Formats: sequence, structure tokens, C-alpha cells
Amino acid sequence: HEPGLLSVAAPACRRCDVPSDTDALHTEAWPDGRAALLPIPQAVADEGPPEFPYAGVNSMLAALHAEQQRRRHARQHEEHRIPDEMAPGCHAAKAMPTGIGPNDGTSFSLADVVQCGHALGGRCLQCAGRRVRDVPLQLYSVFCAAYPAPRSAVASSSSRAPVLPSARPGCSELAFPAFVALAARLEPEPSERFLHLGSGSGRAVIAWGLLMHQSCASGVEASHHQHEVAVACRGRLPEDVQRRVFLHCGNALATQAEWCHASIIFISADVSQGDGLERMAEGLQLLRPGTRVVAISQSLCIDPARAPAGFSLEGTGAYRNAGAPGNSTVYIYRRADPT
Repeated sequence: HEPGLLSVAAPACRRCDVPSDTDALHTEAWPDGRAALLPIPQAVADEGPPEFPYAGVNSMLAALHAEQQRRRHARQHEEHRIPDEMAPGCHAAKAMPTGIGPNDGTSFSLADVVQCGHALGGRCLQCAGRRVRDVPLQLYSVFCAAYPAPRSAVASSSSRAPVLPSARPGCSELAFPAFVALAARLEPEPSERFLHLGSGSGRAVIAWGLLMHQSCASGVEASHHQHEVAVACRGRLPEDVQRRVFLHCGNALATQAEWCHASIIFISADVSQGDGLERMAEGLQLLRPGTRVVAISQSLCIDPARAPAGFSLEGTGAYRNAGAPGNSTVYIYRRADPT
């Protein structure tokens, strides 16, 4: 800088050469002798140098960090909260074990929703962006009482979700935490009806009946053995839940005329195998606009990236199996509005 730029006289603005309105500059150094890089107004010079020149900035950063942490905790709580219409509360209390309070909830982990090969704190394309949904512990206790796990399986399992008897091949029933997460992803209304074609032992049907206490759920299963297992499990539920859960034994494709009464339909892979895929496509055309169809383990189109005529592919994802290792890929479709 040229001599005279830091003048003790009333300085001129460096941009426009107009005298400044600030206090007259007193000195180019603090009273204790430390040099100042910029002119020091008289009032500031009288007060002396600040003890902590970054104290204000640090205080502001600390406040921003605290607010960020508060919002992060609030967001995590909201993401784990089950929607109000899926939290029946006292409806499962009749079979509630002693020692469980009405406000206690589950603590499912991401590993309960989707099984991955990495460590618990890791992420991969299979589980990135996935949400865990918790439910009242009373409700989960009722489901576990309906599907008691073999003692040997419980003793050897490290997961909080019970290891249940294996489903028949091609049925691919989902673990309870995985089903809850998938059901929340569908954003159901409180009274929407649920239908599972190829319902196996009825886990999805019974879980829906517990979660949606203003709705009813139906399942159609071709295997007599699996149907009997489902009926036995339904018999362990509270009476008010039993009245809303309907289980049928027969050919699911023969019930096409009834599909339109449900707005959320699950389809197991074995139902659409072989020529069943063509017959399935015919029945889907009878569904009302807005109906969500979830195909488990097998796409409803030869090209998994496409959707059946009159439907849109809303998304795909892996969800953990019940009673068997690994995941099942689900394909979520929505019936389009007529144009």
C-alpha cells in the first residue's frame, strides 16, 4: 500500500473517495502495541482488543449444530413412527403379556427389514434409503403368539424378529418387520381392504388385520396344509381381529371376479407362474383405479422394468423373508386412472 492510505484524518471510501461516516480513526495499533491491519475506530480503540475475537462466530456455530441435531433426532423419530392408522394400540391388548406397557414399542433394525452382507452400520444399494417402521409392542406380541417359533430356532437366532416355520416353495412370505415397512410404503387409508393371492400360512393377512383395525384382510391359498396352518394361527388372535381376517382354500385365479373389492393386493410368485401370468393379467384389468398390486419374487411382466397394461411401476425393493434366509424382491404397481 502507498503511504498515507491509513491516515489518521477522516478517511475516504476506497471505492468512491467519499469521506467515511465512521468515527475518526485514532491509531494504527492497539494500545498494547499490537499492530492493526485495518484502521481502528475511536470507540473500538477505547474498549481495547476483544479477548476472544471468534467467540461470536463459535457461539453461532454451536447453536446451528444444536439445532441440526434436534431436527435430525426429530426426523429419525418421525421416520420410525408407524402411521396413526396403522397403530391400533389397545386392539391387541387382550392377548398382551404382562410387563408390557401401552406405550412400549418395538425396536426393529434395518437388518430386520432387509438382509445384507455388510456390517450393521453399513449401507449398500439394496438397503440405502430404506426406512424402518416400529409398532406397539402389544401388537407385535400378539403376532408372535399367533406364530410361535420353534425353540431351537429361537435359541439360534440373533435377530429380534422371530424365526418362523418355513413357507412352502414359491410362497415367499415376508418377515413381520419387513411387511410393516412395505405396508407403510403403500400409504394405505384406514379402511382399505387387503387381499393376498397365494397367502401361504397367512402371515401377511394376519399382520394386516392387526395393523389396520378399521379394515379387513383376505387370503386365498391352494395348499390345504398351509391353509390349515393359517386357520390355526388366526385362532390365536383376539376375537375382534379374527372377525376381520378371512382365509380361503382354493385356486386364487378362480376368484378374479372378487379382486375388485380389494384396493391392495399381494401376489405370491407361484400364482403367476406358467400360464398363470396371462390369466393374472386378465384379472388385473378388472381392478379399480388406484389399486396397488404387490408382486412378490416375480415381476408381472417378462421385462421387470415394465408394468402390465393399465398399470404403472411405482417401485421395487428387497424385503426380508420369514422362515428362510435372504430377501424377496417386490414389484409395486398402481392401477392407472382411465384416460
